[in-house]
Amino acid sequence: MGQQVNFYMGPEDEREFVQFARASGASVLPYYASDKRFEPLDVVPVVEAAKNFDHLWIYHPSVGQLPAPKWDAESERWYLGYFAPLVEFDRSITREGIVSRGRLNLQTAWYDPTNRVTFQHPPEQKSLYEKLARWIRRRYEKKQIGTIRGFWVYGAPQAIRLHGDGFHFMMAPLRRAFCEWCGAAISPTFVPRGPI
Repeated sequence: MGQQVNFYMGPEDEREFVQFARASGASVLPYYASDKRFEPLDVVPVVEAAKNFDHLWIYHPSVGQLPAPKWDAESERWYLGYFAPLVEFDRSITREGIVSRGRLNLQTAWYDPTNRVTFQHPPEQKSLYEKLARWIRRRYEKKQIGTIRGFWVYGAPQAIRLHGDGFHFMMAPLRRAFCEWCGAAISPTFVPRGPI
């Protein structure tokens, strides 16, 4: 169970959003780490320059202590667990003429089938999510995507300018044959641009 808000952000939009999160007392943490320390990021890395930074965590001390990191043998990295009291920040990536869709994701509860019990996260976690989501909803342009069972997505100012300059909005780079924002068909001969 959870909630999410989907968006398109340019790099400037993301810096402004992260600055707001930090001003609210939250920290931005890496999604994975090579050791057990999950130190707050002073600077959010450019995705092309830093492997595995397309997803981040937003943490506020009011939700309690961070959980103990767990080892992921498959990827050979440490992670905080998918059910930690954190807000997931999937970044909107701008490259190759595309702005990929990002999202804020909140898991409010989960079911442990082994022990047949449902866990709830602290209400402070939902408060943090709502504060961040409200900031996006109030500042970004809102648009419904899809026709029958569509959902809302928000376009940030720089992302909207990039769209006007010919960038396409997509769920993930080159996975769709149309722009999610304007519905324009993308030619099979579409040649992606380099990073902005």
